[in-house]
Amino acid sequence: MSMSLYNHKLQDYFDASRTSWRNLLELAQTFGWEPEGTVLPPEKLPFPDIGTSIEELKKATKAINWCGTYYSNDFQIVTNEDAHAMAAALTKSLIHIPIDKSDKPDWIQSIEFADEHRMDQLFQRSLRTLMAVDDAVGDILEALGKIEEAVKSWEKSLKAGNESELLKEKLERYR
Repeated sequence: MSMSLYNHKLQDYFDASRTSWRNLLELAQTFGWEPEGTVLPPEKLPFPDIGTSIEELKKATKAINWCGTYYSNDFQIVTNEDAHAMAAALTKSLIHIPIDKSDKPDWIQSIEFADEHRMDQLFQRSLRTLMAVDDAVGDILEALGKIEEAVKSWEKSLKAGNESELLKEKLERYR
C-alpha cells in the first residue's frame, strides 16, 4: 500500500510507499520541520454547515479529537505553511545526502556541490528575489489601479460634456 498526496492547486499527484513516506517525514523532522498536524476535509467532519476555510477546518478537526496523522490515507489536508516548512527542511537535507558520481563523465565528477552555508546564502538570495518580484507586481497593480481611476475620471468628464481634444486623445490611448 502507498501514500498518495494530491495538490489541488497544481492538480498533481505524488505517490510513495509507506516506508518511503515515513522516511521522508523523519528526514524532514531531522532537518527542523515541526509538524502542525493534518486537518480533515469538510466531507469527513460531522458538521453539516462547516465552511471550507482552513481555520474553520482546524477548529472542527480539533473538536472531534482528530489525531492529525500524516500516516493515513483519509484525504486529510496539510496546511500551506506546514507543507512549505516540510519542503524547506527536505531541501536543507539535500546537501547531506551523498551523491555517487563515479559512473558519471569527468566534467560532472568535477562539479563541487555547495556546503550548507552556501545553500543558505542561495536560499536567502532566492527569497529576496521573490520578494522583489512580489514588490514589482504590487507596484504594477498599484499603477494599473491609478490608470483605471484616471480613465474613469476622464470618462466622467466626457459624459459631463467636457470634451476637449486632449482628454479624448488620452482616453483613447488607455483603452
